[in-house]
Amino acid sequence: MNHLIKQLIPHLIAVAILVGVSAFYFAPQLSGKVMSQSDIVQVTAMMKEMNDYSQKEGRMPLWTNNMFGGMPTYQIASVRSGNQTGLFDNLMQLYIPRPIGRFISAMLAFYILMVVLGVNRWVGVIGAISFGFTTNNLVLFEAGHTSKLGAIAYMPLLAAGLLLAFRDKKYLAGALLFGIGSALQLWVNHVQMTYYLILTMLILGWHNWSIPFAKGEFCILPKPRPWSSFLV
Repeated sequence: MNHLIKQLIPHLIAVAILVGVSAFYFAPQLSGKVMSQSDIVQVTAMMKEMNDYSQKEGRMPLWTNNMFGGMPTYQIASVRSGNQTGLFDNLMQLYIPRPIGRFISAMLAFYILMVVLGVNRWVGVIGAISFGFTTNNLVLFEAGHTSKLGAIAYMPLLAAGLLLAFRDKKYLAGALLFGIGSALQLWVNHVQMTYYLILTMLILGWHNWSIPFAKGEFCILPKPRPWSSFLV
């Protein structure tokens, strides 16, 4: 028990540092200030048709004509009763409201990837902060692209799960982490970024599978091609 606690302490310190960095950067949130985000304002207008229909009919419509000549409403807002994925989303944000919480989730996901890769934990902390506060993420937040930011935040979880399964042969842990990451990826609801992620995961998975295949450990899938490493 003492050994486990001793192992956890550095990681808890790392998480505390990530929380502190996010809270320091977004300190105005702690005093109740809210940034005006253009996309959030626009979404409010886009949802008017949905809200009017819901108030009149007592149920949410499945289609709206307010965007791109018509599109499914689940891309804007939807009722997800019974879906418990939000619990994992809140957990990754340590139940701290956004934006502090969202940037914590991004840094925490990347820190988990660094741990899986065996990187020194303090280097992992630096990498996590660099990933979370990359310029693109800050621009996305300022514009109100919250779903895209969430999709990027959870990408490292899928990479970590895939590496655990293919490289480290920890199949159960890898499948669990990959599954949670996939659920969170779908939960934040940004199809475009998820599509890009799938392409990346296919290449990463193919590359990491080719090594054990060469050793004769896998024989179910077709033989990997030499150019798989070049793609990575």
